[in-house]
Amino acid sequence: MSVLNVIPLGRMEADIDRILGTYSAAVSTALATGLGAIAIAGLTLYLMFMGLAIARGEVQDPLGRLSKEFLSTVIIASIAVAAGTYQSVVVGASSALQEFIISKLTNGQAASVGDSLALLFTQGKVVVKIDEGQTEVPMFTALWILAKANESQIGIPDLSYAFGALCVWVATAFVAIFCLIPLLLAKVGIAIMLAIGPLFIMLAIWPQTRNYFASWLSNLLGNILTLALISAIATLLSQVFQKIIQDSLQGAGAGEFNAVPMGLAIL
Repeated sequence: MSVLNVIPLGRMEADIDRILGTYSAAVSTALATGLGAIAIAGLTLYLMFMGLAIARGEVQDPLGRLSKEFLSTVIIASIAVAAGTYQSVVVGASSALQEFIISKLTNGQAASVGDSLALLFTQGKVVVKIDEGQTEVPMFTALWILAKANESQIGIPDLSYAFGALCVWVATAFVAIFCLIPLLLAKVGIAIMLAIGPLFIMLAIWPQTRNYFASWLSNLLGNILTLALISAIATLLSQVFQKIIQDSLQGAGAGEFNAVPMGLAIL
């Protein structure tokens, strides 16, 4: 039995990413196109006033500093108004940052949050005793395997193991469900921030409006870190569950062994 056949987390995440990616790409492209004329007019006025201030002697900055400021202005404007550049630089960097952080938090076992949640159902093996032998089985199904291996003569699975298995399934499902809520909110937040990104990147040109760019960047990074936190939680809890189950199964097979306390501890 595999919950992944019922809850295809990876496929669900891919579908969500595709929908949100299409939305953010369409909106950011339209916004970048509309900002082109505004950017040209704004930069022209900015350079005119800067040149007038230099001519009047009101600006005492060295020419090298003014050249660097002009170059940075051109680069920022190019990213903001060129849809292709924005998609490759900003959107590409956002995706790469997510994959890098999640990969590090999961020791390279996952490249996305959906993969991290799937680890709850697939990560970790525990050793169980069946028919005087030992075998390694997935943590998520270990107790059910033991319940079936110790079923009664009329085919009823061992109730102690079955209850423990139910607790593991419910606990894992609850973790996945409660992680999905902030996961969806964070992904929608990232999509919206990337959709309106060209406007806020444009605001980084002028000192008076750079605080709006900083707020936009902070919001984008905050949502990315939310995804990283979800990945860390899923990875950590899968390891905790594995440790509890493996330690408890040391007494499996003994007459007094009871899987109910272990199940309740996990739940």
